[in-house]
Amino acid sequence: MSLDDKIALVHDLVRNSKLPDLRLFLITRNQWLRVYKGNINAQREFLELAFIRKLKADRGQILNFFAKLEFLVNELIQAKLLGLLSEKAYDFDELLQKINFMVKVDLLKRWHVIDGNLNKHINKIQRLRNQFAHSWSEHDIFYSGRDGKLLPITRNIEVFKKDAEEVWVRLIDIYTKEENKNIGILIFKLDEPNTIKVWQDISKEKTSRDEIESQHEEE
Repeated sequence: MSLDDKIALVHDLVRNSKLPDLRLFLITRNQWLRVYKGNINAQREFLELAFIRKLKADRGQILNFFAKLEFLVNELIQAKLLGLLSEKAYDFDELLQKINFMVKVDLLKRWHVIDGNLNKHINKIQRLRNQFAHSWSEHDIFYSGRDGKLLPITRNIEVFKKDAEEVWVRLIDIYTKEENKNIGILIFKLDEPNTIKVWQDISKEKTSRDEIESQHEEE
């Protein structure tokens, strides 16, 4: 079963479960599933990465992309420090909201979650976000092409979309490694008749697994 199929299965299980405090974020190149404080948000694209490939030089669309990008960065930090599934995740959300986006990206680089090349690409596209946030019109905003020459974003949107897609895909590929470690136990626990202690059980099993992996590394 592919990761996409497993996420679809989790979606069905979550809809039938009674876990009001469930916090969950699963994503691939084709879909995402977010469960947060009783609300379920799911989307599956018929065209891979359509929400990026259809972007226009529009303030609302560009800032919406960056909102999702920052959300994904937050989830990578959560996965690094707490794991994909943790009872402490809601509390950690509040902390991450107070930290600057590029500070969070720098943390991922220092922890070797992302490499210098990906960090460089994120820095480049991030400049466009700042311009859209502080400019009067789209015609006042510039983005550098492959040759480094600055052009109005209205004429250079295709280059930005390629850069944005590369960043998005590489971050998702990193995140899916953590998903593949945890989604099996998540499905198992959600499928049990009594899931009231799902978070406690998952947290205990994750801690046990981490300790075993740490022992193997020391050996």
